[in-house]
Amino acid sequence: MENVTVQRKVRIDNPLNAESVAVVGPSRDPWKTSGRTLDYLSRLGFGGRFYAVSSVHKEVLGVPTAASLSDLPEVPDIAVLVGPADRVIEDLRECVTLGVPFAVAFAAGFGETGRVDRDELLRAELAKGTTRLIGPNCIGFMHVGRSLTATFSSVLQRTPIPAGHVGLFSQSGGLGNALMQSLIARGTSGLSAWASSGNEISLGFTDWAGWLTAEPDTHVLACIVESFGPNDDVEAAAEAAGKRGIPIIVLKLGRSARGAMSAQSHTGKLAGSGRVAQSVLRHRFGMVCTSPEELLDLTETFDVFHGRLQGPDHDLTVVTTSGAQVGLWNDMADDRNLGFRDIEPDTLRSIGEAVGSHHLSNPIDVGVQSTTADYLRIVERVISTTQDGWLIVTATRLAHDFDELAAGIAAMAIPETVRVLVVPLSEDDRVTAAQAGILREAGVLSLPTPGRALDAVAAASSWSEVQRTRADRGNLIGAALKNTPAGQIQNLTWHEVAQSLAEAGVPVPASRTVNDADAAVRAAEEIGFPVAIKIDDAQILHKADVGGVFIGINNTEAARAAANQLAAIQTGTATISVQAMAPGKTELLVGLRRDPEFGPVLVLGTGGAMTEAIDDITILPLPVSRPEIRQAITNARIVSANLRQDTGSKTLEALTDAVTGIISWAEQHGDIHEFEFNPILADPATATVTTVDAVVSISTPSQTAG
Repeated sequence: MENVTVQRKVRIDNPLNAESVAVVGPSRDPWKTSGRTLDYLSRLGFGGRFYAVSSVHKEVLGVPTAASLSDLPEVPDIAVLVGPADRVIEDLRECVTLGVPFAVAFAAGFGETGRVDRDELLRAELAKGTTRLIGPNCIGFMHVGRSLTATFSSVLQRTPIPAGHVGLFSQSGGLGNALMQSLIARGTSGLSAWASSGNEISLGFTDWAGWLTAEPDTHVLACIVESFGPNDDVEAAAEAAGKRGIPIIVLKLGRSARGAMSAQSHTGKLAGSGRVAQSVLRHRFGMVCTSPEELLDLTETFDVFHGRLQGPDHDLTVVTTSGAQVGLWNDMADDRNLGFRDIEPDTLRSIGEAVGSHHLSNPIDVGVQSTTADYLRIVERVISTTQDGWLIVTATRLAHDFDELAAGIAAMAIPETVRVLVVPLSEDDRVTAAQAGILREAGVLSLPTPGRALDAVAAASSWSEVQRTRADRGNLIGAALKNTPAGQIQNLTWHEVAQSLAEAGVPVPASRTVNDADAAVRAAEEIGFPVAIKIDDAQILHKADVGGVFIGINNTEAARAAANQLAAIQTGTATISVQAMAPGKTELLVGLRRDPEFGPVLVLGTGGAMTEAIDDITILPLPVSRPEIRQAITNARIVSANLRQDTGSKTLEALTDAVTGIISWAEQHGDIHEFEFNPILADPATATVTTVDAVVSISTPSQTAG
């Protein structure tokens, strides 16, 4: 290679901004995996500088080679390592030595196949410098507008990738390719950039979400995620994207037990609870997908209506062609908690006169018109009187010419505040890619079924609500719970927990801790009947399951009988707890769980003995705000029903105080691993709240032999 000196630029911190790329170990065959990257850079016209590094060939695909990275005229921004797994480790070592900002490794054969030793070798090399690794076991990434192709994706061999405003991210290269193919085939949206992260040795979802949403051309980011890593910060990704008004849509794999196992075997990372994932993603991003089709539907929706979805108005206006469809739209909208716009009676009357009907409402049944032109005139009349929300125009080839319909709607003057969806009535009524493109140019989207259209509207409504409430969250609590040190897990007794809670100002009942029946009777008399008498043993997590709880004890004889029964199951350091009976029958559960993917999450819901059977809970990611806690309490159906007589919401506020107090207590404690307070009793008649039982575990540093 000719020895040309290139002036060193500022080190990049985003691979999408790379100006120079070196392909290490390229093949002379552009159809081979190892030959594609260099071919793409050359053939598709990357505007930066690209190099080939080969110790075997002096020239590859028309590009002169250097024997090593150190022989290049500059340290490249990116080194694409196209060799096998063992070679990747050697090539990465040179990248680190030279200070290459980013390396991309395609090869499989690392942790995902059980070769954890190779993962450790990669991490050891990375720890020696500042190089960051994309992969291994990935297909790389591409900035479409710049033809920056650090990838071997076979999609680029088959079809040009249209430039546009959709960012794509996938851990899996195969699914990423399929998603890209499907989006291109729809003919509605183009791409700004896309990336595959593979095994994520050093870079994962949070990194790519930040880079892809920072790209000026990106309007929406669609993601397929198998598992989140310990360094992923979903809250930070949501916050950064939200500031730019960019939705992040996630299809999370591993929701089922089998899915979690396959995700783990593919990425080598532990998957967490599917329910926690759905809750966290919905809370942070406002929506979550369960299929690739839904992911693409929402992606198109947010792309086509970019900048027009932040407002609160997501009511529906539907124009349809039969009375039965009116019932269908009403039912499906109700299933998704969507409402219909109130239309002025004069407007309905004028439309009714045009279609020969005197009893129109919304959805608007205009019947089957003689011609497509007649139908278009009615649609235009509805648009002219619609100022906001969603307008859904149904279509059927039995009555409409779709070419004429698409062109006619595209020519209408549609207010920016109105989002128009064209929805076919049957699977036979498909809108072609060409027709979809005509509508897209006019800011109109076609989705294939009523259900999928309403799913998109519901997702947009939920996203806009999350965006509005994010700014009003106020002070957040619980962030420190992410920092609990790892160590040996041990449980606390109720006596230890209650004493600590009381010192923190969290309401607990008056109680005594005793060792035998005589002392229990004296304690009950001192506290005053009625009392509860319980076993207090750090090893017994569910006292009722072992007969360790007696409540409503009203006299000395009953207290002695209960204490004698508890004495029979006492072992080791177990004691007997005598507590004043707290007022109220409303039971709330408050729990802290540590998910392998998302870390600590707060669980709030209906408490008591039937907690698991009722399954009435809300899962909140931390940190969390007081309004979010209050809303989660009201989401618990039984709790909410019991608070109907809560004058001035005093009990609700007291419950919220108790929950925030528990979180603050856990933060101050510093070593809380998990907890479950069940129940917290509330009495709307007196606005009294009392924490009456708990299971709390702490993490203590492991003892190392000296």
